[in-house]
Amino acid sequence: MTPQEQEFLKLGDEIARLKEQSRQDLYDLSALSLIPLLFERLIDAAKAMLGEVEQAVQTINIFWDNYQQMKQANTIGADDYFHSKANAEAAQLGETGESTAKFISDAQEFFDYYNNLHLKKLSLEATIQDAAKDQRANAFGREQGHNNPHAEARDLVEPLRPEGLDERY
Repeated sequence: MTPQEQEFLKLGDEIARLKEQSRQDLYDLSALSLIPLLFERLIDAAKAMLGEVEQAVQTINIFWDNYQQMKQANTIGADDYFHSKANAEAAQLGETGESTAKFISDAQEFFDYYNNLHLKKLSLEATIQDAAKDQRANAFGREQGHNNPHAEARDLVEPLRPEGLDERY
């Protein structure tokens, strides 16, 4: 359940609690007295939503930066390392970063699958093996980032680092 949904549930619980008060208390409670409470809950929900949007945007930037680094590194076999590192960095942001990273990774694999099978004319078996390898690297990065939110992502995905990759990455 998202934080804004939790806030709205809290608001509903608060209204239900107020309704359970005696009839006299309800008459004494004017609609105007609920406005500050409602306004406060709306602000809290909006802040939570903005935080999630910010994480999603940061995740997109993380993937773009890692893609640029991968292109700049121009090292054979580095794609799993950079994809895993991007997933780790995104997962370190929180739940929204992690789920956005999974979405981006799944979308990338969908396009790679099509490209490998139909454009590069790889066999179905080779296409499936490539997709499975990439998804393992993506999941490894997300798991490492989720379990180690304060570590350096490059250290977390070191097992996927190819020989010859420049140390700056």
